[in-house]
This record gives sequence, C-alpha cells and structure tokens, in this order.
Amino acid sequence: MAEKKHTPGAVIMTRSVFQGQRKARWVFREKAFDRNDTGWRIVGDGDTQGYINHEENILLVDLKTIEHVEPIIMEIVELPVGTELELHDDEEGKYFTDTTTGERLRRPGQE
Repeated sequence: MAEKKHTPGAVIMTRSVFQGQRKARWVFREKAFDRNDTGWRIVGDGDTQGYINHEENILLVDLKTIEHVEPIIMEIVELPVGTELELHDDEEGKYFTDTTTGERLRRPGQE
C-alpha cells in the first residue's frame, strides 16, 4: 500500500469547528502567509462574518490535528491555491463540491 503524502504545516480554522460546536462547511485555500501555513481555511456551517471577525474565534491548527477534527479534509490538502469547496454531510455521506462550478469532487478510488 502506498504511503499517504501529507503537506506539513498549519490550517486556519474557526474555534467553533475545532471545538466541535459546528461542522466544517467552507474549506478554501489562499496564498500562505508564511512557510508554516498551508493556506487552507476552514469555516463552520453557522459561523457568521461577525463571529469570524473576532480574533479569539480564529485558530492556527496543525494540519495533523485536522485528521481528528474532520478527516475527509486530508483528502484534498494537495489541491492548489484558489480552491474553494463546500463540505456536505448528508444521506450520501461526506463529500465536497466546488463552490465555483457546483461540481462534486471525486474521492480517491471513485471512477
């Protein structure tokens, strides 16, 4: 079995997702602000702009921690800067759609 490639670094996410109060919903990648930043940002399904604007509600979290918070995100960490996704969790399971095109991303192993 091939070893998974993991991008080292950190992710910026809302406290509500990290603490399990909200589900991760919006996942996007911006240009990294330094060499330890992956550029990934994770926002919860009910996080408002007002919530996000409060510095104490934003956390810098090690990418490995994301495996415990929302494991499916590890499947997309190699996608490029500019990626904007919505994470769904419904009767079909967990999956991403591209917020620009509306297309569903295929998971590894899907044809």
